[in-house]
Amino acid sequence: MLAVRSGNLKWTGCPRDAGNGKEDPLCRKVLEHFRASPDCPPDWPDDWRPECPPQVRRESTIHQLGSRHWNKVICLKIITRPGRKSPDARQLHAALLHYHARSDHEQGFTVPRPYGCIPELGAVIMEWVEGKTFGELLKKEQFNTRKRHEDIRKVAGWLRWFHSQSDFQPASVADGKQLEVIIKVFEENSGLKPAATAHDPMLRRFIGIAGRHAAVLDEVEVDSAILHGDFKPTNLLFSGKGTVVGIDFLGVRRGPVIQDICRFLIDLDFYRNLVRRSYALSPGSRSNDFEAFLSAYGGQVGRISRPAFVYLYFLSVLSALVHQRKKFKPGARLKVRLAIFRSIANQLVGEILEESRDKQVKRVRFGWLRQPKLPT
Repeated sequence: MLAVRSGNLKWTGCPRDAGNGKEDPLCRKVLEHFRASPDCPPDWPDDWRPECPPQVRRESTIHQLGSRHWNKVICLKIITRPGRKSPDARQLHAALLHYHARSDHEQGFTVPRPYGCIPELGAVIMEWVEGKTFGELLKKEQFNTRKRHEDIRKVAGWLRWFHSQSDFQPASVADGKQLEVIIKVFEENSGLKPAATAHDPMLRRFIGIAGRHAAVLDEVEVDSAILHGDFKPTNLLFSGKGTVVGIDFLGVRRGPVIQDICRFLIDLDFYRNLVRRSYALSPGSRSNDFEAFLSAYGGQVGRISRPAFVYLYFLSVLSALVHQRKKFKPGARLKVRLAIFRSIANQLVGEILEESRDKQVKRVRFGWLRQPKLPT
């Protein structure tokens, strides 16, 4: 059986026992700019020092800085994505201001407190939240169903709170445009062609099944709201005070809330498959994580029929299956992840085919099955 190893997961905290990191000249420059800005608090200290080495990510670098004078720790996020430094920094800072001002202190739902932004350097300064990521908690709670479901309900409540800060609007998921939003596989020129899936016959079969059974979404509606955009266990922190803190969002794009939900549930399934090799939507499952999440989230999502939800989730799993090749280099790590997502998709296919066995299947040819852009 596969074990949950840190190499298969995303590490978001500073390495343990790493000691103090060296001061980054760019950090010093950002802090000097902020000191001279009108947004700087009057008691802002000058003795910021790195608490640990920076976390270098694909499109940003995270610095953890501490001050003895202020007795606080801050997070300095520097966006490194070319051409997006200034707009992304502005958007992140604006989103942090918006959601932090609307924190639900009674329920314990919030985001990091923002201190300031230096757009020209792609920098956002915010509070550092001490706690464990939900991903870390999942590894510990794989066989403690009661505690795991308790935390899953908290996560669902946080997402419902986040979505409720924008006006909910009905969205038909049968609309091709909405499907293109949900299915990131087809985001560029919308589609796949046989040549693009020649390296993966199983994926090609899955795509064919998706086209034949799309009619299950007829007349299905969900709420649309401003989306988190990267809602997953490693972007949720459980602080020592009992609050749930969401991170790594921009909060600028509206779409069907099912997109954030499926993105999160895919990671739940990934953790589950590492240990149990069964997907969390299994009929009759004694520890249905999905049911715990959806019942706590509520709204129109909780009223979607099981066949329609299984199909929507199947599409999201296909998206994850394709994007593994964009995110990971060839090797053992990629093989493990592909095997798990294929296993989940295969089990979903079994239920989709069983559900439609006695029904007339109408093949639907969406526009996103034409011009593909998929890495070989």
